[in-house]
Amino acid sequence: MREQADFAFDADRIAGAIGERTRAIVVCSPCNPTARVASLDIAESLVRFLGRRSGEPIWVIHDEIYREQTFVDNAGYFAASYPHTIVTNSLSKSNALTGLRLGWILGPSAFIAQAVKVHAWATSCADTFAQQVALHVFKTPGGVEEHAAWYRERRHELLAALRESGLRFIAPEGSFYVCVRLPDGSSSLRAAEELIDRYDVVAIPGIAFGDSMEGWLRLSWVGAADRVRDGIWRIAEYCAPNQAIQTV
Repeated sequence: MREQADFAFDADRIAGAIGERTRAIVVCSPCNPTARVASLDIAESLVRFLGRRSGEPIWVIHDEIYREQTFVDNAGYFAASYPHTIVTNSLSKSNALTGLRLGWILGPSAFIAQAVKVHAWATSCADTFAQQVALHVFKTPGGVEEHAAWYRERRHELLAALRESGLRFIAPEGSFYVCVRLPDGSSSLRAAEELIDRYDVVAIPGIAFGDSMEGWLRLSWVGAADRVRDGIWRIAEYCAPNQAIQTV
């Protein structure tokens, strides 16, 4: 997606990238690293395009691992209207249980039957402890969403700190990441290294996600609000000598 549009999902650009050999499209929404969410309009537009095609269907693999960290009301879910959709999710992000390594897929029964065969040879089985924890989460009313309110509160504090800092950023629509822009011409890798060495701030250089994100940093904001705020201001201090800070 294009930096000029703050990396927003664009159904026309996705459709335009489809060729004769395309068999599947992977959509990460909410997205890591951009924190953008594919809207209902975007999903419906892409589904209409895929439905008009002749020949073998193109599958949509929708990675919904940050579904419970969605902060907009118009999120699009491909499985709601497109029968050739495979949904992936887990408890890693919804319940901060990354260590369980427990996830699932949703899809048409014929596909799942074949996927189970592959899974049996590749992974064997989820461990008993992880399954018991998952069972408790699923049996608890609102268990999968129990952390959602906490993330919304942290996001509110994050946005306030970012606006005060004057850094250019992409307001997160989902996940628990935010991307901030470095001064023009900056190396994101060098910036990340200098932020660690000189400011005790850890940030992921945008170049790690490809050339299109050079000049950006990806931040995680799951820490304590005061520490996240302090880190943002240290990044602003780092950027200040290099450019005039603009409020967006």
